[in-house]
Amino acid sequence: MIRALQPTDLNRCLELSTEAHWNQNEADWRFLLANCRGYGFEDTDGVLLGTTMAWEWAEGYSWVNMVLVTEASRGQGLARQMMERCLDDITTADRRALLDATDMGQKVYSKLRFSGEDRIVRLFSEQRSGEIVGSETPAGLIFSALIADDVAEAARLDAQVLGLDRQAMLADWQTRLPLAAWKLTDESGVIRGFVAGRDGRVASQIGPLVADSPEAATCLVAQALKHVAGPIMIDVPEAETDWVAALGSVGFQPQRGFLRMGRDEVALPTEWSRLFAISGPDFA
Repeated sequence: MIRALQPTDLNRCLELSTEAHWNQNEADWRFLLANCRGYGFEDTDGVLLGTTMAWEWAEGYSWVNMVLVTEASRGQGLARQMMERCLDDITTADRRALLDATDMGQKVYSKLRFSGEDRIVRLFSEQRSGEIVGSETPAGLIFSALIADDVAEAARLDAQVLGLDRQAMLADWQTRLPLAAWKLTDESGVIRGFVAGRDGRVASQIGPLVADSPEAATCLVAQALKHVAGPIMIDVPEAETDWVAALGSVGFQPQRGFLRMGRDEVALPTEWSRLFAISGPDFA
């Protein structure tokens, strides 16, 4: 049967994403279970075989994520059943569904009336080779750490660029990985750009990264890379070829791709010219 996911499902949810070699850790699942509407497929013995989640935003959008089925139960239609239940609830609530699909998932989601044009590439690096060129602080801006007191203002900028209010997520990530959180302010103290990130099971994830220019984005990402050790992944717009190349110059290599898709031609009002890294397909 399909039932609502509960906080008590955390350990099993983590087992499912780990089996799939995804990057979620316990903190990610704790946040998702607290902030999303979760659907679980349970067998007759009470074992959770799969998950699907919908993060419901105040703007009337629902972000669908964590569509998972344990390896032994794949190919039986479990994911489709959970998706259909999830989408029925989204439609009933008069909300609009979006997601980031892998190359494999695009064929499945297109049959459920999802489509999109904005492609994202995941870049991964085990270890950086030097410092990215052009990482100086742009003229007229001041560079400093993004602290807890800055989160509300950063979230307003994030919402202006992406089209969604993710203050709860940014507050969670600033606490979890403060070494990835930096900002650029103008002389009046207004935040003009920022970067944040989270720790993951396999690697730290850098993003979101919001900036007014490639120079500002380079300054921000350089500081995050300088302070966060170990493997790092960053999901960036594929169309920004110069930006992809700049990250490649310090050791980042393409790992996989995603397509941002909306149901019935829905799309976020995103300013892609100012969004240099998303937060990952699970967090938009």
